Order: sequence, then C-alpha cells, then structure tokens
Amino acid sequence: MAAAKLGLVGLGNLGMEFGLRAVAASRSVVAHDASPRLALAGAARADSVGAVVAAAPTVVSVVPDDAAARAVADELLAAAAGRGSDAPPLLHVSCSTISPAASASLAAAHAAAGVGYVAAPVFARPENMRAGQASFAVSGGDAALRARAVTDALACAAPRERCFDYGDAPGAANVAKLCGNFLIAASIEALGESLALAEGHGVDREAVLAMLASTIFDCAIYRGYGGRVAGRDHAPGGFALHHGLKDVGLVQKAAQDARVPMPLGSLLVDQFTAASNDAALAGLDWSALGLHVSKNAGVDASSK
Repeated sequence: MAAAKLGLVGLGNLGMEFGLRAVAASRSVVAHDASPRLALAGAARADSVGAVVAAAPTVVSVVPDDAAARAVADELLAAAAGRGSDAPPLLHVSCSTISPAASASLAAAHAAAGVGYVAAPVFARPENMRAGQASFAVSGGDAALRARAVTDALACAAPRERCFDYGDAPGAANVAKLCGNFLIAASIEALGESLALAEGHGVDREAVLAMLASTIFDCAIYRGYGGRVAGRDHAPGGFALHHGLKDVGLVQKAAQDARVPMPLGSLLVDQFTAASNDAALAGLDWSALGLHVSKNAGVDASSK
C-alpha cells in the first residue's frame, strides 16, 4: 500500500530540505508556506494550513518560533474541526525549536481537539538535512503515536536510531533541543575567543583550529562551526544570527522556570544580543558571533 500523503508547513531553509528529502523518498507531499514565493519542487502546493490538513493525515511543521508555531496550530486545529468522522486520525509533528512551555500548551490544545501532537525538534543545518544527517528529539502523545510520527514523517530525514524518544511529556524533547543548542552556542563563543587569542599573539587561527579539530576536539561541531569561525565564513542560508538569539533566550527562560542557574547562558544572551544589533552582522549565520568576539578583541576581522 502506498504511504499516505504527507503535509508540510514551513519552507524555510530547513523545512525546504526536509521536504526535498520527503519527495526524494517518493512521498506524496503537499506543502504550504506563509510566503507565497516559496514552493517545494515535486510537491503539491497548498494555499493554507487548512488545505494541507484537508489533504494529509500527518502534518509536519518547521517554523521559527513560539508565535509561528501557535499560529500554525490555530489554523490546523480549526481545519481539523471540519474533517469528516470517517477521516483518518490527524497527527501534527512539530519539528520547530520552541519553548517547553509552548510545546506543552500546544499539546493540550491538540488533545482537547482530538488531534495527535508530537514534538520532534530537529538537530540539523540545511546541508546536514540534505545529506541525511539529521537527528530528532521526540516526545509527547504515547509510544504508539511517537512511533507513527517516526514512520510516517521523520523517517524521510533520519533513520529510527537517530530519533531519540523522551517519553510522553510534550516539552521534554524541546528541553533536549535547547540543551543541544546551548552547547552549540557556547562552542561558537569559545571558538571565537580561543581563535582571537591565537590571532592576538600572531598565531594563524586556521592552523590552530586544524590542530584542535583533528585531535582533542575532533567532533562535528568543532569541525563545522570551528571551520566557519576560523575562516570567517558566515554566509547566510544556514541558521540566522537572530534565531540564535531567540534560542539562547529560550534557554535562559527555561532555566529560570526550573530555577537552574546558568551563568554562561546569561553571557550568551548578552553576546548574541550585541551581535544581532550590529548591522554588519545581522543578516549572517549565527556563527558570526565569532566576528563579534573578534571585534571585542580588537582583531582585524577583515582578514583570516
């Protein structure tokens, strides 16, 4: 039996790559984005979230923040109310990086409407999604609903062993995602500072990074973001600086809610705020935090 049609809401950098993988996996996809200029090659185009719901029993959303996630959910649940009693059960898989509190609120609204909800925030840059290197933190609903989310949606982008199950609490996956993004943001800050130190002493920053990323810090984050920071390659198209500011803000709020001291988190909020307010950096990838660090260190950021 052919797989049921898959709905997709959100065709930003990451959502677009997810959709392309779904199409490449021979899934029948119907896609919508708030921007009418964005369309997914190989997919049917929907002019609203409601049209996606009408066409697909499983809907994946990939949107930038809490407000956008709530707006999508409001439209989705309104459309769900008009589905016939013989329609298959509707499932919404939220792959967005949002606050744990927002995820819990969305789950409650979905449950009240009789619609399944699974939080599945994704770890991937667009190029990682394209290469099949995404990972998902998954929670909410029950085990059967999460298994359906993996089979019907997430399998397009990641094997089952890269879908990490955090249980029934819908906000749990979002906490795990914020833990990961906090560590990435902290790594970018640390890379910026350490390479500015090298450069301040006249030592080639790229040579230092090559040693570190091939020995004691031989891991994807230090190789990938280290290469961007060392080479000052912060071209837009991956993960924008203002999204980084949003995420470290979510980390700070989650820490406050749990009364967990995170002094490094406060530093990151200050650093990302200052970098985002710099007109020369505002449109760049979030790794451009390294340029802000260089400027603070008095290093000539126009050179490598």
